[in-house]
Amino acid sequence: MSYMFTNCYKLKQIKGIDNFNTINVTKMKGMFGFCKELLYLDLTNFNTSIVTTMNCMFYGCWKLKGIKGINNFNTINVNDFYSMFTQCKELEYLDLSNFNTSKVTTMEGIFELCSNLKQIIGINKIITNNVISMRAMFDNCKEIEYLDLSNFNTIQVTDMEYMFNECNKLKYIKGLNNFKTFNVIKNWILVQKLKRIRIFRCIQFQYFKSYLYAIYISRMQ
Repeated sequence: MSYMFTNCYKLKQIKGIDNFNTINVTKMKGMFGFCKELLYLDLTNFNTSIVTTMNCMFYGCWKLKGIKGINNFNTINVNDFYSMFTQCKELEYLDLSNFNTSKVTTMEGIFELCSNLKQIIGINKIITNNVISMRAMFDNCKEIEYLDLSNFNTIQVTDMEYMFNECNKLKYIKGLNNFKTFNVIKNWILVQKLKRIRIFRCIQFQYFKSYLYAIYISRMQ
């Protein structure tokens, strides 16, 4: 189903999508990409048990306000969440509480430019043991005030560039002090313009191969 509705710029509604039988689908890459006028999707009947890639699935769905059924997605075989929700500018919350991300290697840009996103339910349960890139993961999530990343295992991550860039209302990131950054080689503007953030005990950040933002963080405390 990759690119099935991609670039349907004026599409506002997809009747019957809640009856789709997706039991044999393995790829949903860019499925709704740039459906700029879509307001709502009912994906309650989607069986995603053998899907391996969901990258760019909702990329550029500027007006999308809700995705019914996404909390029931079976993502046990998905390895790529690259830019899955990028530019979903009207989404205010996402329920990812049922996501199994144990095989995922990239979460780059997954919530990038979700400028109205206020809450990500289940983010505290996300498994990141195999993730290599978290680049721009929360970039321009301007309305998020709190993130619980206490379950994040970042030992494999090499790229955190722009991870929290322009998160202007972010006040606290739970678990940030436990980030393992031994392998991070790209961290420029990791915390650029976090105007209200309070970061405490960021002892692990001393291991950045570039010390620039370890210094930046220390000045913010």
